[in-house]
Amino acid sequence: MQYDVYFFLKGLPVDRLISGGHYFVAKIHGNGEQVLEILETHSQAFKAFTKRNDDTPIFIFGFRVECDDAKSAMRAAHLQVSGLVDGYCLICDSPPEYSDLVLVSENQSNEARAYIYKQGGWTTVQDQGFDKAGQWQARNELLFTKILQYFDVVAEVESTPETELRTNLLYAMRMYRHGAESVVAGIGFLSKFSALECLICGDARNNKEDLIKFRLQALFDDAGEVDDVRIQRLWLLRCSASHQARVYDDIEESEHLPPAVGSLFLDQLFAGVVFFTLDNAYKTATIDKLWEKADAYTLPDLITNHLPEGLMRMGLSEFTLKHNFGVTGLAVLLDDFIARNPHAFKTAKVIS
Repeated sequence: MQYDVYFFLKGLPVDRLISGGHYFVAKIHGNGEQVLEILETHSQAFKAFTKRNDDTPIFIFGFRVECDDAKSAMRAAHLQVSGLVDGYCLICDSPPEYSDLVLVSENQSNEARAYIYKQGGWTTVQDQGFDKAGQWQARNELLFTKILQYFDVVAEVESTPETELRTNLLYAMRMYRHGAESVVAGIGFLSKFSALECLICGDARNNKEDLIKFRLQALFDDAGEVDDVRIQRLWLLRCSASHQARVYDDIEESEHLPPAVGSLFLDQLFAGVVFFTLDNAYKTATIDKLWEKADAYTLPDLITNHLPEGLMRMGLSEFTLKHNFGVTGLAVLLDDFIARNPHAFKTAKVIS
């Protein structure tokens, strides 16, 4: 079946819009704004998108494709619109953005259904029996007792002198936070691994993979899954992500560990390393001196354990939700573009 998929964008240069046989980008104005008002009425999230930086125009990206279903069509269109934004980033002061709300019509119909489509993100699922023993709450309380010391570091109280260890801790915690904020699992993984590497390797430049293996295994000596194979897989993913930018599942299948899986394992490792670091932050000043203490140090079981039974955290490759409304009058949205490009898109070739 033939599908036309429409994304809405902001932040494009109005004098540098593009079109091809099966796609176009056009500014929305005139009668087309009536359609935007309908969408804003039904979706507060879309209204927030259109009203952000209210003085900037709204653009529409249309993409025609032949697919088995609407979800596949949206997936194909999303790859194109995200690539379009990638390119525009080079000539824009700030990256253009596109809305999660998408319109989809079938066989060049003048009517379209509204969807939410996004790639990336995280979800946490728990069953009714989750954490009966309160282990997860106890783990967070124990970890928080150490994080209180970190707050002293941030506040730069007199008892926290400026040392290599303190500086690396500040960098690592900030980098981990940015990784946790990312909805792209691969970007989150790369940031989190950088944070972990900062606290394990310091300014070391050679044999870092071996150093990470040696020091993590010394710290997690009783955690069976912290072994050479697991750390090597994390390292290979780190190198692929760092040196080749291969962190995007929608572009190419990777032979490496999935970034979302790697990111979740890094959560466990980083929590243990931070706990260990903060427990020794007032006893040593350098990364190397810190890790000399690892062999004689024992992490609490609450810190080394995985998520408790009944709790699951998952990375989302994509999310699709069909709204309970649609719009008629797609031609109104496209009038301006079609008037200037009478043979484009209307007679577009169907691609597979």
